Amino acid sequence: MDHEKCFVFEPEDEHPTKKRRIGSDDWINTWKLRKELYEQFWAHQRSKIESVLNRANEETVTKVLGFITSSKAPESSKLPAGLISAGPNIASHGALFRQIATKLGAADATIFVALTSSECSNLKSLLKSLIVKGTTLGDDEEDDAQTPHRKGPKLLNYDLQLLHDHVKQNAIETVVITFQDTEAFDGHVLSETIELFGLWRNRIPFVILFGIATSTDAFQDRLSRSALRCLQGKEFDVVQTDDLFEQVFLTTIDGNERHLWIGPELMSTFLNRQKDHAQNVTEFIDALKYAHMCHFFANSVSILMSTEAHGKVEISRHLCYTLRHLPSFEVCVSSSLNANNTFRESRGFLVPRPDRPPLSMRHYLFDDVALERLLNDTMVYRDTHSFPDMVRALRMIRVILSKMPRYAHHKLSALYTMMIGGNLLDSPMVKEMIAFLKRAPSNVLLEILNDTIGLLVLHQVEDAYYFETRDELQKLINDAKATDAPLRSAFDERNETLRTTVIAKKVELSKQKATLSKNDEAYSQILQRFTARLDEWLVMTLFYPDELMFAEVFIYDIKSPYRAAFSPKTRFAVERALSSPRDYLEYEYDCYDLSEEECEKQEARDAALSAAAPATAIMYQLYLESGALMNASDLYSAYHAILEEKTDDEELIKALFQRSLAELKYMGFIKDTKKKVDHVAKAAWSGL
Repeated sequence: MDHEKCFVFEPEDEHPTKKRRIGSDDWINTWKLRKELYEQFWAHQRSKIESVLNRANEETVTKVLGFITSSKAPESSKLPAGLISAGPNIASHGALFRQIATKLGAADATIFVALTSSECSNLKSLLKSLIVKGTTLGDDEEDDAQTPHRKGPKLLNYDLQLLHDHVKQNAIETVVITFQDTEAFDGHVLSETIELFGLWRNRIPFVILFGIATSTDAFQDRLSRSALRCLQGKEFDVVQTDDLFEQVFLTTIDGNERHLWIGPELMSTFLNRQKDHAQNVTEFIDALKYAHMCHFFANSVSILMSTEAHGKVEISRHLCYTLRHLPSFEVCVSSSLNANNTFRESRGFLVPRPDRPPLSMRHYLFDDVALERLLNDTMVYRDTHSFPDMVRALRMIRVILSKMPRYAHHKLSALYTMMIGGNLLDSPMVKEMIAFLKRAPSNVLLEILNDTIGLLVLHQVEDAYYFETRDELQKLINDAKATDAPLRSAFDERNETLRTTVIAKKVELSKQKATLSKNDEAYSQILQRFTARLDEWLVMTLFYPDELMFAEVFIYDIKSPYRAAFSPKTRFAVERALSSPRDYLEYEYDCYDLSEEECEKQEARDAALSAAAPATAIMYQLYLESGALMNASDLYSAYHAILEEKTDDEELIKALFQRSLAELKYMGFIKDTKKKVDHVAKAAWSGL
């Protein structure tokens, strides 16, 4: 029986313990610090943004408060109405009216009532809301109106006599009523309200504020003539969304303190969404906050953003290993080696300090102490030179472009996207700007120099060249005051003449420089020095930020989380969940006596139509197989045929059927139809 053999396997009692390959706890230990850094950086950024928003509306708020104060004494029977043109950004209306309410809150003799369209569907509900808010003395809860003690019959809760008694009892001088979303109110309700307030103007000192998103002409067209005759309006303009957005954007990148920079891909997504969809500063602020969260919560090297990180967290070998494998470090290392295998000077990354001898590349690749010094020097260089100079260059380019008709309205946010993507320096726009400067007259150059000096003072940068150039140019202009015309350079088209030459009976035209005056020659030299210096400075300043070593520490440019959070595919997610419920829920199919292979095929074919599937998923499959109009009786018959495999309870099947229909209707897949009472109609088609 040689062909029949038996092997006995006797395992050992103690199995060797398998060594698990797990990551280091260093990143887990930095979680608390990264959370603190996020809160610190975003709190600082948020305070800067809020100060910009408050300053933007401060002038308008001051004018509105002056209008309210001047309207306390009823000089006429007409209602004083402030028409606040706040633009299409409805979200900014709320911030503006909250500022007004805060300012008015300090006055004891003023009542401020904010009415919204959701609580004022008709005149009666509007008056009820007005009386409740106007007679409630600063309570957070919306209790019943505090009716003053009065003799006589009890008044209805929408009678303005209640508000009149409250105003008289508390010596109220002004009742300010705001309609924040005026376009959302019904025109007839607004007209009736204004006419009624006009009748009570001699007893209740009403002042009305309308938040207008369209235009005053469109607002007047919605009111009746009798209502317009009751108003004495004054228009107030608010800083528009585009201008406010540019101010907020500049705040996020300006400043000498360390802050997070948004990369070109993500910033382009921000700007495109702001331009095409959101048109709301609040949406941009939320997106910026989410970018800060993603950077600090998902990026382990973000702990290096802190100026005190080296005092709190030891730069371990794991962190050094991560830093050496960053793409920016690899790019800088490969492009910065010279024949001596040391770092050479470059505009894109750290210039070696003069007090330290240049180290070989091997030190930075294998010595953690040398890498830590390089990291510290790079962060200091970035904070003091690299990014502040880039912001100043952006603002200076914007100043010069404002003098050019073609680019007069070019936005700083668009320049930032080009700069952070490394496309600004070699762009045709910058080349046209340099060519424009070479042909600029003296008055334009003087304005540019004055604006540039203002930027130097703002950024606290000392550069005597611009002051000396301005003084030299001003002296030259004063010497040439005999003529009112500005000085022009040799590159100006007006200093070129056409020369006609006849050769072999052919006429040829050629340009030649006209003879320049002494002052024009001196101005040409000043302009040439200024243009050459500006061009050289831009070349050294406007580089691709990813060329800066360890750029991943302070630049965030991942747009996938942003798209998922701010542009979610809700319809796709719902349809997928209903089509493949087993991917989300655990349940088993009854395959009866089928083989394993046949059971798998059956599950794949009838995944959602199985009785084990959720009730709503079964109804969704029947919905997909039906036409535009679905007979409820036929749906129930098909639904019953599927569920009877699981239960014989008719009442349970009916309850599940009704609940499934209700859920599909709630999600917007079906709707009632007036064509046939016993039918439902499709409200959405799959895949759209």
